[in-house]
Parts: sequence; structure tokens; C-alpha cells
Amino acid sequence: MKDEGKTKEQLISELVKLRQRITELEAAETERKGAEEKMRQHTAQLDPLRQVGLELTALYKLRYFYETLEKEIQRSERYHRSVSLIIVDIDDFKAYNDLHGHVAGDDLLRELGQVISKATRRTDTLVRYGGEEFAIILPETETEGARFLAERVLEELREHRFSMQHGQSTAQITLSMGVATYPNHADDAEGLVDAADNALLQAKREGKDRICVHKPSAA
Repeated sequence: MKDEGKTKEQLISELVKLRQRITELEAAETERKGAEEKMRQHTAQLDPLRQVGLELTALYKLRYFYETLEKEIQRSERYHRSVSLIIVDIDDFKAYNDLHGHVAGDDLLRELGQVISKATRRTDTLVRYGGEEFAIILPETETEGARFLAERVLEELREHRFSMQHGQSTAQITLSMGVATYPNHADDAEGLVDAADNALLQAKREGKDRICVHKPSAA
């Protein structure tokens, strides 16, 4: 009986030590994650050159977008063809960033760009347009063809599962899209962008997670 009592005491002692070790490991993991987050914040604050580089890249992409759109409209005029524009916006992206963090938000944007690219054609131009927006220029494409491509983007999105760090899964996102076509809805590049933006705002007003085509206002 005495030997059995010692065995139980040994088991209890080992269990206590194991629990202490688990607690120490959990504390170390929490500390490591906290240090990683502080390092990310520190890097963002102390690396202005990187921030300037990102801003310059965004400006370059925006300039490329407008140059491409102007060129396609000129070609459209020359050959009497249509050119369409789709503006894509992630619904409630700020809430996503607040929940998962800005690093996860940046990863999501990169991955979403790949998802949208799968639905586009070789002749289309896909550009990151603004914070959480993308723009797709579709040469020689009428409104119905642009809407069809937008539907394909939604199909690709519904089948895709976004990945996160440490193997976590994300909540599925939704998109709102605005579609406009030159010369049906605008007389120039700036007007076409405004028309697609207005259609996007309409999609947001109607409840998000949908595609809206620009509706010209009555004269």
C-alpha cells in the first residue's frame, strides 16, 4: 500500500509539472506573437522609404490605368467598338482589417487579385484601383459581355477559400461591382470611370454582394 501511495504521489507530481510546462509554453507563445506584432508596428513606423515606395507604386498603377483606358477609348473610336469598365470593391473591408489585422488584409488583396485574374481574358487589363478596389478594362466588350465577366468573377470568388497565417481560415468575403460602357454611358475616360463608380455606389446602396450596371439619368 505504501508503494502504491508513492506511485500516486509521483503521478500527481508529474502532472503538476506537465501543467506548469504547458502554462510556460502558452505564455512563451503569447509573448512571441506580441513581439511579432510590435515588430510589424515598429517597422511600419520606422520605414518611411517603404511607405513612399508603396505610394509611388500605387501612383504608377493609377497612371497606367488611365493611360490604358484612354488608349482603349481612342481605339474604340477609331474602329467603332465598345469598351467596358468594371470597378470591384470588397464589401466591409475595414471590418475585415479590424478583425484580422492589416497584414492579413494585404494578403487578402493580393490573393483576391489572383482570383479576379483567373476570370479575365488576355485582352483585359486588371489594375489595383484605390485601397480595396480593382478595375478591369474590357476592350471591344459591350455591357452584357462585361456583366457576364463580372458574374464569372463572383463564381471564382465563391469557389475560393482564402488562406491566412498559421493555417487559420477566413470568413468568406463578398464583392460589389459597378459596370459601365463607352460610348453608351460616357463620352470620355473620366466619364466612364464616374459611370462605373456610380454603378458601384448603387450596388452598395442595394445591399452589397451584387453587380450593378450604370443607368443614365433621365434628361
